[in-house]
Amino acid sequence: MSDALKNVETDFVRIEMIRRGLSSADFARRAGLKTRSFETQLSCSFPNAAGRLKVEAALDYSCAIWSSPRDLAARKFCRGKFGADPSLLALPELRQLAVRLPLPGSKAHTKKSDLLAAILTHLSLTETKIPMNRS
Repeated sequence: MSDALKNVETDFVRIEMIRRGLSSADFARRAGLKTRSFETQLSCSFPNAAGRLKVEAALDYSCAIWSSPRDLAARKFCRGKFGADPSLLALPELRQLAVRLPLPGSKAHTKKSDLLAAILTHLSLTETKIPMNRS
């Protein structure tokens, strides 16, 4: 990823913080991060994938910064319906969510990334308000 794009993403997060009247500490709390950790990630253009997912969640899933619009919509839907963002769950919790959906063949997935992709795709196919395109 180019430095210019990283700067745009970081600037966007800063602008959203200002627009929403949130300090670094307030935003970090919303994202479930320690203030120092959030500030470090912000200064380094969010190199941590989990931190990026938490930032999108802290923005109320309203801005697809790093996720595709489809995945962000599926994450938002799942958070509203099941109280959990599948991207932020560990494998055991993802398996429990797959049972609640229900997601056929979910027991066959042994890797978190595969199960997460299956859950997000399932939600996209079964929930008509989630856009199907990945861009």
